[in-house]
Amino acid sequence: MGTRQKELVEVLKDEIGDKLRAVGRYDREGYEVLYIRDDVADEFSQEDIEEIHHDMVLKGLGNQHIESLFNDEALECSIYQFDDSVRLHFVNNDYLGYYVSFDYDGEINPSRIVNDCKNLV
Repeated sequence: MGTRQKELVEVLKDEIGDKLRAVGRYDREGYEVLYIRDDVADEFSQEDIEEIHHDMVLKGLGNQHIESLFNDEALECSIYQFDDSVRLHFVNNDYLGYYVSFDYDGEINPSRIVNDCKNLV
């Protein structure tokens, strides 16, 4: 894990604390789990994680189309809010991105986390 990636994980731990679920980085070749909470690691099999990687790459490839619909503004992050968690997907280019997830109970502002992360991803 590089210095910038370590800094990203530390910033997220400071901001989110024990609600941080997972942080990952992916590219065309594969993925690297930068941080995963123990109970979250137990939820997902290796096959699940590989499927998530594949899905993140596909979503990243679709960003150019989405950006063209909105006057070519750069898409910084996609936010997925579920019942009890939020997942952030940062895409740097077609095949490189980062993934952050955290428990959500209304106390954490996802947009603030995006702003904290976007210079580190």
